Amino acid sequence: MQPRRFVLAALVLAALAALGWFASRGTAPAPAAVEARVQTEARGSAPAAAELERVNEDPARTTVIAPEPASEAYGPVAQTRPVARALHGQAPQGGLLVRVLDPSSQPRIGAEVTFMAIGPDVRTIGGPLLTDSGGCVRIGGKPDTSFDIRASDSLGLYAPAYAFDKHLADRTVELRLEATSLHTLLVTDEQGAPVERFAWRLLDERQYRSHDTGRMPLDDNGLLHDTIIPGPKSWFAATDAEREQHPAGRVELRTGSLAFVVQVEAEDFVPAQAGPFVAEGAPAELHVVLQRAPGLRGRVLRDGQGVAGASVKLFRTPKDERAPLLNGFPSRIQAWGVSETTSESDGGFLLPLRTSGEFVIQAVAAQKGSAEFGPRRFSAITGADGIELVLSAPGAIEGRLLIAAEDLKRYRIIGGSCGDGQACSVHTDEEGRFRFENLRPGSWVLMPTDEDLVPGRIRSMTIRTSALQIGPRAICAVYPGQTAHLDIDLRTKAVLVGELQLAGWEGASRRVTLNTLGTTFSRGATNEDDPPALLRLTVDQPGDYLLSLELEARDPEHSLTLEEQLHLEAGENAWKFERAVGELVLSNPLDTEVRAWLGCELGGTRRLQAGIKLGAHEERPLHGMPVGTWKMLRWEDGKQVEQGSVLVTAGASARLEWK
Repeated sequence: MQPRRFVLAALVLAALAALGWFASRGTAPAPAAVEARVQTEARGSAPAAAELERVNEDPARTTVIAPEPASEAYGPVAQTRPVARALHGQAPQGGLLVRVLDPSSQPRIGAEVTFMAIGPDVRTIGGPLLTDSGGCVRIGGKPDTSFDIRASDSLGLYAPAYAFDKHLADRTVELRLEATSLHTLLVTDEQGAPVERFAWRLLDERQYRSHDTGRMPLDDNGLLHDTIIPGPKSWFAATDAEREQHPAGRVELRTGSLAFVVQVEAEDFVPAQAGPFVAEGAPAELHVVLQRAPGLRGRVLRDGQGVAGASVKLFRTPKDERAPLLNGFPSRIQAWGVSETTSESDGGFLLPLRTSGEFVIQAVAAQKGSAEFGPRRFSAITGADGIELVLSAPGAIEGRLLIAAEDLKRYRIIGGSCGDGQACSVHTDEEGRFRFENLRPGSWVLMPTDEDLVPGRIRSMTIRTSALQIGPRAICAVYPGQTAHLDIDLRTKAVLVGELQLAGWEGASRRVTLNTLGTTFSRGATNEDDPPALLRLTVDQPGDYLLSLELEARDPEHSLTLEEQLHLEAGENAWKFERAVGELVLSNPLDTEVRAWLGCELGGTRRLQAGIKLGAHEERPLHGMPVGTWKMLRWEDGKQVEQGSVLVTAGASARLEWK
């Protein structure tokens, strides 16, 4: 099949601690039991077993917008499946209108809409959003963004619907949910005894077969990935809270018209799956047999004594060379715990381990401190024993913001993290003083934030392909039982005064942003009001920043973005971008519409990106392209893949064909 740009059906990020959107778990009611919780996912055409491929993939580079806690607008459904927000009545204006219908073409109130906004090197996961009384929600993004959208029924009575490669210019997208058929899932151990407490998920073929390559990657246990979920939740790992009681090991589920697999996870067992099944011929009873796993055993200690009641969690380490940013802070672990437990009276613990890989174990005990073990590679088949987690006494940070009184409100909340994925925050007082307590010893990063950060609650995750994604570095060391003192001076501002000279883009709309890098504490800045050739941005502290200049042509499907790392000194800092331009002709020989992403490295930390939508067999000249070697990129299984390049020279025309 022809390679296609990476597209994803939308992702449901329920509180991120339970990110299970395309692969829901739960029990399905009989059709009359409308208020009961159902979780279904089903779609696809039947793949041959020989097509299954084992693929080791890096996690997707993604920005995640985490949902807010569930409202009670839709009764028991909202209580069991958190949503980002519920819309009622008329949907807000602007953006892309998504209308969800049931199989009889009636608006589906309270349907969940999730989406992936795909840009040149950043992808944003949004939702779930609940449809309003007209079955509608609106989603927004940048003009050079494409959207992959998924709609599912909150009550699970209908199968999901998908839309790919949608744009703001499309204005309206209509998704029709599917009728379903009922099946029974039976879960037993190797001796045939029912396993009654487990979590499960159902993947349709649009989930487990890569939209880019047609491949069906497997994890270390031989289970299919959810290829449209970036990051660790693409494989199946449930928390204790996600496992539910199912009498006699049975649960009902509903499937749609496409092929599907069912995956099951239970404590003390290695995850397993049944399928793929052709939807039309799938058996009424789906049987999954679980194999026991030895897990990871050890003790939590403090001063040589076992500590009871400590929280012990297992986390994967990032596969990518760049650490993810969790709630804006760099992290040496991935966002979601693989498993967790509580230490016994003697400090002993048993952590379920169902997939081989590199992990970090964290332990926390109230008033007694924290510990971290790893990174260490473990095997799900052999497990491990004798692990010791020795708690260190917590430390503290206290300090003061040195800033004008009128600016203190902008820095009311300060966030902090030591890279363990557990960001926290404190409020300053009226004089800018602040204090963090009960901190894990180590190197800490502090940054201003707009919201309170609670350890264990992930509000956002960002991983970018850009080499400029440096992220903040530690600015304070915390030692066991000690208080570190830190003053942050924001009294001297830095100003960026810039000029843009780029032929062909004189009338383009422009958005300029400065985001902090390194140890810089200041808030960022955004400017959209100056004339196109000029820009002026002010930040509260000299230091390192990432400049992003976004230009949108009159053709809403053509954009250009410049990125550069800058070090700003106190006072005014001059910046200028001036470059000759040429023409780049893009050609799409395929029978389908494609979204082309282009990248050009200009030397140092300066680089350009562009996006353009091409219809089937369309050829389009792009004028005003800065000179340099432009590479055409596509998303493939969560990674950017180069598929050709061409040199654009001043005043000349170059050609690049989509492959």
